[in-house]
Amino acid sequence: MKYSPLSQVGGKSPLNESKSKGNSNEGEYPNVDEFCGPAGGSNPGTYPVNTLKRAYAAKSYARNAPDPAGIRACANRRIEELKG
Repeated sequence: MKYSPLSQVGGKSPLNESKSKGNSNEGEYPNVDEFCGPAGGSNPGTYPVNTLKRAYAAKSYARNAPDPAGIRACANRRIEELKG
């Protein structure tokens, strides 16, 4: 049987895995300028918080960052700003 990267458990290819924790969607938000990724040790361009929905999502995905507490703190600040 030939080796196929998709034949691994879960169908995930090792070629598509993120290079570092918490950076899987880096650069996929071209029209967003507010991010919490750097606050949690992730790269700029991760964990967008330009809307309430995205800020809450950033909090829920914070567990994937190198420093989850930093993401949560940043998202909490942004939620308070957006609720105004």
